[in-house]
Amino acid sequence: MRFSCWKLILFFDLLLPMVAGQSFRYTTGAKAGSCDGNTAKLDAWIGESKILTNAAKKAIDSVSTNVVAQKLFTSWFKIDFVQKSTGAVPTTESNQAWQRVKLTFETLYDFLVRDRGYPGMQDPPTIYCDGTFAQLVGWNSAALDSEGNFIPEYIGNKPTGRFLKVRDIYDYVKSSMPDVNPYWVNDERGYMFEYEHDADLCRSDALAYTIAGYRGREYIRPGVLPNKTPFRDVILICESLFTGTQSGTTELGKNDGAYRDPTKSAFDIAEAFSDSATFFHELVHLVTAHLTYDPFNPGRLDPRSMYINDFAYEHVDALNLDRNHAADNAQSYAFFALAYWYYINNWGSNVKPITFYSGTATFWDWPN
Repeated sequence: MRFSCWKLILFFDLLLPMVAGQSFRYTTGAKAGSCDGNTAKLDAWIGESKILTNAAKKAIDSVSTNVVAQKLFTSWFKIDFVQKSTGAVPTTESNQAWQRVKLTFETLYDFLVRDRGYPGMQDPPTIYCDGTFAQLVGWNSAALDSEGNFIPEYIGNKPTGRFLKVRDIYDYVKSSMPDVNPYWVNDERGYMFEYEHDADLCRSDALAYTIAGYRGREYIRPGVLPNKTPFRDVILICESLFTGTQSGTTELGKNDGAYRDPTKSAFDIAEAFSDSATFFHELVHLVTAHLTYDPFNPGRLDPRSMYINDFAYEHVDALNLDRNHAADNAQSYAFFALAYWYYINNWGSNVKPITFYSGTATFWDWPN
């Protein structure tokens, strides 16, 4: 399984010609990042992500009396439960992780299923389908404004005949995050800042990125850019995900991910991991990206402060995370939702439900 991840982005005065795709804005037309030709797949992934989100929400809502949900929360998030008169509840040691997991799944449910905005969302998130939508530029390049024009340098009220550089306007970003590089996004008429240094963000090992937008007004020189500085959130889908060569199966519960009797044909959750489960992983980053945003602390710019991060991608590694890291790992959420969906999905009459407690398919009542 190749990698997907989250990123930081700063966009300013964004005016995008987009086509709405349910709760998202698809980039279309003859431009870098266009999703033309891939919108049907995106629609399918959104639909399957709703199915996975509904499954996770059902697990949360029934956990007090649902042994399968309890065992899966313990497996994937190391959340332990204790029996009370009202049913099972997380142990004191597990409660913090439980609240984090519960908030994440419920926030995703509100956005994707109930069609409500997630915290910090001002506009529908944008989906790009090509890593060249952003052009790597140097810190010493002449800066562009929201109209794509060079920005004259002034001393007092007199122009110097020179133009401001990117580092002049975003000096706070450069000084506080010296390892990031500026990218110009022409369609957005704005800059984003990445730890990457590749001209194509969809390098060979990338499946997708979630790029969290920020308000950004605190980080720019006053009077240089327009007052309107909303942020946008972006999901970048790379060609390697569209080709379906890196996932276990292209469709949820189909092909290699179809139901099998685990006593006759052993398989693990990596084989069942669909393209939409990778998209679901990105949604976990997306809907929680701004939960750490502090408007009273403009210095908190480092994207490593994301609410849900990436610590493990392979299921074996995810299962070995400690409680705090598991609750902070986007792939663990995707594995959990997929495992519970396998348990509740209607696979046909006289079919015993299966799930993935240890990463390998077992009947729901394992180890009995």
